Amino acid sequence: MPKALTDHQKRTLKVEEPKLRSACKAGDVPTAEHIIKVIQSSFIDDRSHFRLLRAKNWYYEAILDSGRNHDARLGFEAIRKRAKIGTRVYLEATTFYGICLLREGHIEKAKEIIKYVVSHISTIRSDERRRQYEKRLIRRIEDECILSQLIGVNQGELIASEVHLKSIEAVKKTEDEILEMIGEALPEPTQQVLNGVTDYSIKLLPREDQKYLEGPTEKMPLKKLGKKALVALKRIGWKTFCDESSEVFKMWSKRIPKVFNEGYFASSIVTSLASWRIGIPQLAVGLAATAMKYSCHEFCESFRPEGLMIPTNEKDNK
Repeated sequence: MPKALTDHQKRTLKVEEPKLRSACKAGDVPTAEHIIKVIQSSFIDDRSHFRLLRAKNWYYEAILDSGRNHDARLGFEAIRKRAKIGTRVYLEATTFYGICLLREGHIEKAKEIIKYVVSHISTIRSDERRRQYEKRLIRRIEDECILSQLIGVNQGELIASEVHLKSIEAVKKTEDEILEMIGEALPEPTQQVLNGVTDYSIKLLPREDQKYLEGPTEKMPLKKLGKKALVALKRIGWKTFCDESSEVFKMWSKRIPKVFNEGYFASSIVTSLASWRIGIPQLAVGLAATAMKYSCHEFCESFRPEGLMIPTNEKDNK
């Protein structure tokens, strides 16, 4: 049994946990970092308490989504050492550790971790919760398979002015045409890696649960592949365009024409892709054009990345 919380810890968690989750959901890493330090200071004599480790899982997920994969992996490794094996906190930290390996391209090592995670999902006793976690796990695996094939790829110099001009033309295309353009831009091994890891992961699940998930198709149409890539790239594009302190968000939210006419979308996405070491101009064009088709509110609501950890009061509507 975990040690009972002190009154001080209860007060701290009541105030700081909601703030931490909000900061992590918004991708506000500096604020999340400050809050996790406040929470940690309340557990100075109990660094293995599950409430502290759960908070650290939230924090390091935000670190992972900011592109700091190495720091996130070290964080999840530390949580796994402190968490009790078999607990939800341990399972989530292990899942994230596998995702870090997948993102780094360590496919076989990642498969070993995925196998462990799937074999222990049965510790989630509720059928609804278990299947909800399985869905999110498979979707996240798809995202990371795609990102693993994009990070470190250089298909040409990312020049904001050129991306802007091409994105203005791309906005005139239909949504399906933009998705096909994104699918076409993906490196050749992407579908093979995506299918291989996803199929492996789904087949590890109980047969009864497999029917709730969409399995891979042998030859995915470019539109479908582009749609999956766009979902994965939410983890880059959403923060790029929806950071409320950024110039692009401030002008976009106020519908100022300058944001569309002077290349703000292109400049923002070029900077973000470069920070993730993704040098694929056609992806930059596709992301910028996709954002420009939406209002600020619509994009930031529809394209918010999905977290893996599931609060007890959250329903799965997807």
